[in-house]
Amino acid sequence: MRLSLRIFLISLFGMFCFFLGVVYDQLTTPNESPVTVTISNQSGQELNSLIISHNGWGGKGTLDVEPPLSGNSKIARFFVPGEGGFSIEAALENGKVLKAVSGYIESGYSLSMVITATGISGGLDVCSNPAFKRDCRKSAAAP
Repeated sequence: MRLSLRIFLISLFGMFCFFLGVVYDQLTTPNESPVTVTISNQSGQELNSLIISHNGWGGKGTLDVEPPLSGNSKIARFFVPGEGGFSIEAALENGKVLKAVSGYIESGYSLSMVITATGISGGLDVCSNPAFKRDCRKSAAAP
Protein backbone atom coordinates (compact mmCIF):
# COMPACT_ATOMS: atom_id res chain seq x y z
CA MET A 1 0.00 0.00 0.00
CA ARG A 2 2.80 2.37 0.84
CA LEU A 3 4.53 1.76 -2.53
CA SER A 4 1.33 2.42 -4.50
CA LEU A 5 0.79 5.69 -2.61
CA ARG A 6 4.35 6.75 -3.46
CA ILE A 7 3.83 5.91 -7.15
CA PHE A 8 0.55 7.83 -7.14
CA LEU A 9 2.14 10.94 -5.58
CA ILE A 10 5.08 10.85 -8.00
CA SER A 11 2.66 10.54 -10.95
CA LEU A 12 0.55 13.39 -9.61
CA PHE A 13 3.65 15.59 -9.21
CA GLY A 14 4.72 14.77 -12.78
CA MET A 15 1.33 15.75 -14.20
CA PHE A 16 1.38 18.98 -12.16
CA CYS A 17 4.84 19.87 -13.51
CA PHE A 18 3.72 19.15 -17.08
CA PHE A 19 0.67 21.38 -16.64
CA LEU A 20 2.82 24.20 -15.24
CA GLY A 21 5.16 23.88 -18.22
CA VAL A 22 2.29 24.17 -20.71
CA VAL A 23 0.85 27.22 -18.93
CA TYR A 24 4.29 28.86 -18.73
CA ASP A 25 4.87 28.26 -22.45
CA GLN A 26 1.52 29.81 -23.39
CA LEU A 27 2.13 32.87 -21.22
CA THR A 28 5.71 33.55 -22.26
CA THR A 29 5.86 32.55 -25.94
CA PRO A 30 4.60 35.30 -28.23
CA ASN A 31 2.63 34.27 -31.27
CA GLU A 32 4.97 34.35 -34.23
CA SER A 33 2.50 35.70 -36.74
CA PRO A 34 -1.24 36.27 -37.01
CA VAL A 35 -3.80 34.26 -38.91
CA THR A 36 -4.70 36.25 -42.04
CA VAL A 37 -8.16 35.96 -43.59
CA THR A 38 -8.90 37.62 -46.95
CA ILE A 39 -12.65 38.13 -47.24
CA SER A 40 -14.11 38.79 -50.68
CA ASN A 41 -17.67 40.08 -51.08
CA GLN A 42 -19.04 38.56 -54.29
CA SER A 43 -22.66 38.62 -53.10
CA GLY A 44 -23.81 41.49 -55.31
CA GLN A 45 -25.00 43.23 -52.13
CA GLU A 46 -23.56 45.38 -49.40
CA LEU A 47 -22.95 43.64 -46.08
CA ASN A 48 -24.57 44.99 -42.91
CA SER A 49 -22.07 43.21 -40.65
CA LEU A 50 -19.14 40.82 -40.72
CA ILE A 51 -18.05 38.96 -37.59
CA ILE A 52 -15.15 36.55 -37.18
CA SER A 53 -15.07 34.39 -34.06
CA HIS A 54 -11.97 32.38 -33.23
CA ASN A 55 -10.95 29.98 -30.52
CA GLY A 56 -7.79 28.21 -29.55
CA TRP A 57 -6.13 26.38 -26.71
CA GLY A 58 -5.35 29.65 -24.94
CA GLY A 59 -8.66 31.44 -25.40
CA LYS A 60 -11.19 32.84 -27.82
CA GLY A 61 -12.13 36.15 -29.36
CA THR A 62 -14.45 37.97 -31.72
CA LEU A 63 -13.63 40.53 -34.42
CA ASP A 64 -16.20 42.95 -35.77
CA VAL A 65 -14.70 43.50 -39.24
CA GLU A 66 -15.63 46.45 -41.44
CA PRO A 67 -17.45 44.68 -44.30
CA PRO A 68 -15.97 44.94 -47.79
CA LEU A 69 -18.12 46.66 -50.41
CA SER A 70 -19.69 44.46 -53.07
CA GLY A 71 -16.97 43.23 -55.44
CA ASN A 72 -14.15 44.17 -53.02
CA SER A 73 -12.04 42.40 -50.41
CA LYS A 74 -10.84 43.07 -46.87
CA ILE A 75 -8.07 41.48 -44.85
CA ALA A 76 -8.59 40.56 -41.21
CA ARG A 77 -5.77 39.44 -38.92
CA PHE A 78 -5.94 37.84 -35.50
CA PHE A 79 -3.73 35.83 -33.18
CA VAL A 80 -4.53 32.29 -32.16
CA PRO A 81 -2.63 31.00 -29.14
CA GLY A 82 -1.73 27.48 -30.20
CA GLU A 83 -4.12 25.60 -32.43
CA GLY A 84 -7.71 26.59 -33.05
CA GLY A 85 -10.54 27.25 -35.43
CA PHE A 86 -12.69 30.14 -36.57
CA SER A 87 -16.13 30.95 -37.88
CA ILE A 88 -17.36 33.82 -40.02
CA GLU A 89 -20.83 35.36 -40.08
CA ALA A 90 -22.01 37.90 -42.66
CA ALA A 91 -25.34 39.72 -42.73
CA LEU A 92 -26.43 40.74 -46.23
CA GLU A 93 -28.38 43.94 -46.85
CA ASN A 94 -31.47 41.85 -47.71
CA GLY A 95 -31.42 40.51 -44.12
CA LYS A 96 -30.06 37.04 -44.90
CA VAL A 97 -27.37 35.86 -42.46
CA LEU A 98 -24.67 33.54 -43.80
CA LYS A 99 -22.36 31.46 -41.60
CA ALA A 100 -19.32 29.28 -42.23
CA VAL A 101 -17.00 27.36 -39.91
CA SER A 102 -13.37 26.79 -40.81
CA GLY A 103 -11.35 23.81 -39.72
CA TYR A 104 -7.93 23.74 -38.11
CA ILE A 105 -5.86 26.95 -37.99
CA GLU A 106 -2.70 28.07 -36.23
CA SER A 107 -0.38 31.09 -36.19
CA GLY A 108 0.79 32.14 -39.64
CA TYR A 109 -2.01 30.51 -41.61
CA SER A 110 -3.61 32.45 -44.48
CA LEU A 111 -7.14 31.80 -45.61
CA SER A 112 -9.40 33.17 -48.35
CA MET A 113 -13.15 33.32 -47.84
CA VAL A 114 -15.66 34.30 -50.54
CA ILE A 115 -19.11 35.58 -49.61
CA THR A 116 -21.79 35.00 -52.24
CA ALA A 117 -25.55 35.57 -52.12
CA THR A 118 -26.05 31.93 -51.09
CA GLY A 119 -23.16 31.13 -48.76
CA ILE A 120 -19.57 31.51 -47.65
CA SER A 121 -16.85 29.29 -49.07
CA GLY A 122 -13.08 29.12 -49.05
CA GLY A 123 -10.31 27.89 -46.86
CA LEU A 124 -6.59 27.55 -46.46
CA ASP A 125 -4.25 29.25 -48.96
CA VAL A 126 -1.76 26.38 -49.05
CA CYS A 127 1.06 28.13 -50.93
CA SER A 128 1.03 31.16 -48.61
CA ASN A 129 1.68 29.04 -45.51
CA PRO A 130 5.31 28.42 -44.51
CA ALA A 131 4.74 24.74 -43.76
CA PHE A 132 3.62 24.05 -47.34
CA LYS A 133 5.84 26.39 -49.42
CA ARG A 134 8.28 23.59 -50.26
CA ASP A 135 5.45 21.56 -51.84
CA CYS A 136 4.23 24.60 -53.82
CA ARG A 137 7.69 25.22 -55.27
CA LYS A 138 7.79 21.61 -56.48
CA SER A 139 4.41 21.80 -58.19
CA ALA A 140 5.18 25.16 -59.81
CA ALA A 141 8.45 23.82 -61.27
CA ALA A 142 6.86 20.64 -62.64
CA PRO A 143 6.16 20.65 -66.39
